[in-house]
Amino acid sequence: MDFIGSHILSIDQFERADIDHIFSVARMMEPYAHRHQVTKVLDGAILGNMFFE
Repeated sequence: MDFIGSHILSIDQFERADIDHIFSVARMMEPYAHRHQVTKVLDGAILGNMFFE
């Protein structure tokens, strides 16, 4: 179940095991979302937001 480089176009492209895996990873990342833990995954990265109106 490697989703690197994949695009989500429809829920129909997933099997039950894929969805279970996504929720499992989300549970592991929850402490980072609530700032109970700090991650350095983007340490040293340059992040830019662009929009066109």
